[in-house]
Amino acid sequence: VLLLWFAWNKKVSTDVFFFENNKDEQLQWLVSKNKYPYLTNPTNNKVDIYFILGESVATTNMGLYGYHRNNTPYLDSRVGRDLTVYKNALSPAPSTFRSYEIMFSRINKPNLEMFYTSPNMIEELKNMGYFVVWQTYYSLRKSLVFESLVNSVDLFLSSDFVGDDRKMLPLLQANLQQSPSFYIINMFGSHPYYSVPAKQKRYSKTTHNDTKTDTINRYDDTILAFDSFIQSVYDLAEKHKQTTGREFVIWVVSDHAQSIYQNGSDWVGHAVNHNDIAGYQVPMLIFNKQNLPCYQTLPNPNTSNLSMGKTFDMVLPLSLHQSYQQYCHQYYQHQKTVNFDKYPKKFQIPPMKSKALE
Repeated sequence: VLLLWFAWNKKVSTDVFFFENNKDEQLQWLVSKNKYPYLTNPTNNKVDIYFILGESVATTNMGLYGYHRNNTPYLDSRVGRDLTVYKNALSPAPSTFRSYEIMFSRINKPNLEMFYTSPNMIEELKNMGYFVVWQTYYSLRKSLVFESLVNSVDLFLSSDFVGDDRKMLPLLQANLQQSPSFYIINMFGSHPYYSVPAKQKRYSKTTHNDTKTDTINRYDDTILAFDSFIQSVYDLAEKHKQTTGREFVIWVVSDHAQSIYQNGSDWVGHAVNHNDIAGYQVPMLIFNKQNLPCYQTLPNPNTSNLSMGKTFDMVLPLSLHQSYQQYCHQYYQHQKTVNFDKYPKKFQIPPMKSKALE
């Protein structure tokens, strides 16, 4: 059992992803006589995509995923209507910026050189004709990885709203675009130390002078606030649709999860130094999936061990109007042309630290 657990955690932490698991097929695509352009401008971008990027959201504490508390009432109400729930999603890393490196690029584990030398997801979405907006809180601008991503967007929105994600909404609404757009809504969410405004408290209204109980209550309230925030974005998107006539999709993920006293442990927080699978178990939710072109290429909602390291590869084929097989072929053709000696000077690779950066 110990050996199996070690193997499991190794697989999770290194994010063994699609291209490495299907090498024979990849080789066939690589030698194929068919030629696919690396970047293709789509002909019909008619869908707005709201990409809600949660922070430290763990499915272990979400009612939607079987938790004993009803702290996801809105999400629960959409199941069976327009919400697709992916049951076994895993973050590619247990900390924010290591996860971003993988989610927004084609690399399969933290590799700053690859990250800075290959087009990221934002750059490719722009080349496909999307207007890309990234909204977040100002204190995130402390990472070279994050700076390189937001420097690629068409519009960056930032304000001081730590602890109250609702303050994002008026600024987002004021900057909704008339052209097809991809909105990255980067929440503060469930980041330690877990807190929400007084009006949003349900479980943590009173304290119990018990650290464990109070911590769990505070964290569960952040999940309740997360649920309410998604509802607000949905309502905003629905209203914007009436103006533009465009359909929309809401895609919800989280950078990583949290370990909240799992399996009798006293540990609370990121799973950076703890081999706890709970620190990787994140939600992946898609509203109105049928509005996406080629949505049939998405993984089955019951897929086991679905890595969020594949986010790049799930998003782009849908926008490119191409099959997943064609996209994989493009990936390998591009890898042959990368010049690792010519990444931007302003993104000089910093020294790697022994501990994952947050």
